[in-house]
Amino acid sequence: MWRRRRLMHHRQQQPRLHWTRVLRGRGATPNGVSWVSGAFAALAGLMFYIGLSAPAREGGMPLLLAVLGLQGRRRCNRVDGVLAPQARMVARVGEVSHRAPDGLSDVLVCAGLGYGLQAGLPWAAQLGWAAALCCVASAYTRMLGLACGPPEPRQGPMRRVQRMQWLSLAGALALPLQWMGQSRLAAWRLIEALAVLIADALLTVAVRPRTIVRTLEQR
Repeated sequence: MWRRRRLMHHRQQQPRLHWTRVLRGRGATPNGVSWVSGAFAALAGLMFYIGLSAPAREGGMPLLLAVLGLQGRRRCNRVDGVLAPQARMVARVGEVSHRAPDGLSDVLVCAGLGYGLQAGLPWAAQLGWAAALCCVASAYTRMLGLACGPPEPRQGPMRRVQRMQWLSLAGALALPLQWMGQSRLAAWRLIEALAVLIADALLTVAVRPRTIVRTLEQR
């Protein structure tokens, strides 16, 4: 069973390693990939705003571009985590160069989504900012754990890549509703996604510090 899981994990890693080698061969750097990830997040946030502010059927294409932007960011995050060790470009400032664009990316996506939803729901912008702040707080607890010395805290229902996948799924479910003119139903699908995102981040913020303290006390 253990060997089977290890073989399965190895097979899943192969495409990512292949693209990592291709990107490295073309001069890509981990910092560059991080900023491209931020550009995809900015695209997603902007397209959420445009698509959800526009009349229902006209907002379909921007909403599709928002989903593609989220997937682009997710791919960049996965490649970034492999590129640095593979290319032997792990630096002491790597966490700063990697996490600074990531924190900004969370804000761009959630705030853009919230302001887009504000066209039909006046309080949606506040919900978007709440989701953005909760995501940043979740990232802060991770950095706090690394600063204190224990192994990287990974507790929480969803990590950043999974959160982007969750918003992508919500956007994909809202897309046909938007094209059919059911913009209010599409908006509520995305509101529900933001609510789940907030609940996930709050749970993570509650659990991780306790784990960090427990680990420090056991030293």
